[in-house]
Formats: sequence, structure tokens, C-alpha cells
Amino acid sequence: MDLDRERVINRIERLVKAAFGVGWGSLKAASESLNIPSGVLLGYFKRRSLPDAENLYKIAQGLGVTVDFLLTGDDPDIASLVKESEVIYGFKLTLEERKVIKLWRNASGKGKEVAKRILESEQIKPTKQKKT
Repeated sequence: MDLDRERVINRIERLVKAAFGVGWGSLKAASESLNIPSGVLLGYFKRRSLPDAENLYKIAQGLGVTVDFLLTGDDPDIASLVKESEVIYGFKLTLEERKVIKLWRNASGKGKEVAKRILESEQIKPTKQKKT
């Protein structure tokens, strides 16, 4: 199997940016969350090297994707999430929010109703202030 190194790194970079944002602070947060030194992550993003098997596994686990997806892009559900707009109504979606959207789209009508009830019960309802 021939890997397109550039595409592998692009997939990893896009997922890391979607999950943690952009900038040095975000790189540090990603590094801590994925348990990979920030210098190593930066080396990937600067195209100095590809992750080894252990780091590919850490990245996949930390970002909620498969190693196969990172290497090949073969997972239509995840690929569609990566390609979709990262911004909805001015809010940047996190990877976790994208996963919820994917689950919602695949849920049955009954599953959606249950999810709605749970979410509605979790909402904080404003309290009425008494007139003085």
C-alpha cells in the first residue's frame, strides 16, 4: 500500500485544528491530550516526519477516528465530517460536536425523540423575577 504522506498529515492536522484550534497554546493542549510531545506534533505539521504506529494510535484514539482513516481517509462518515463546514451560525464546531451531529443523523425517529427530551430536561430554565 502506497501512502500519500501529505494527505496523511493533512488529515491529522485538520482534525487536530478542529479539536484544539490553531496556535501554540492549541498545539500544547493537543500535545497534552494526545500524550505526544509538542515538538513531535510540530514536526509532523512541518512535514519532517510521519507518526509512527504508536503515535498514530494515540492520535486516532484521542481524536475519535480510526488509524485506517488517518492513513487512507477511508471512512465515509468521518470523511464527511472533516469536509463539512467547521462553522455553523458563527460557532466553530468541535470534534465532539461533529460526532454528536453524526450520531443524530444516524438515529432513528424514536432515538431522536429520546435525545430531544434528555436535552430539553438539561436546559436551565430562566426564573421569573417577582415584581417589586
